[in-house]
Amino acid sequence: MIRRPPRSTLSSSSAASDVYKRQDQVSALGQQIAMHIAAARPRFVQRDAVDSSTLEKETALLTEQAMAEGKPEKVVGNIVKGRLNKFFAETVLMDQEFLMGDEDKQSTGKLIKAHGKKIGSELSLTAFECFACGEGIEKKEDNFVDEVASMAGGN
Repeated sequence: MIRRPPRSTLSSSSAASDVYKRQDQVSALGQQIAMHIAAARPRFVQRDAVDSSTLEKETALLTEQAMAEGKPEKVVGNIVKGRLNKFFAETVLMDQEFLMGDEDKQSTGKLIKAHGKKIGSELSLTAFECFACGEGIEKKEDNFVDEVASMAGGN
């Protein structure tokens, strides 16, 4: 069993000014999206947020993979396009399949739009950040043999 450290998410959203009347519904959706973010670990909110260097690297990698598979050059562009869509579906929050959804599978973006329609106000997610317990902490690496030798030499 793989044990992952506890995670916490922080998200920022916007809505029309009259949404305060339905704050409970919006808050419940926000909690579900936060749990989705913690579980799915998206890297970007929207496709436009993917920086050009990441997109170029991914496109080059996918092109190289398609060529290595022996695909004809005519279809490599379409293969790369399809695989880029899969990349977006895995790394872009609004394109990810919502994990906490019912039987109907829909993207997080479509869920937010549908929820906004249901309560009569446009909703949007503007940013998020995901934190993992202990993430970013550098562990000191000691050489056990040197440590024992220094202790033995000190006596």
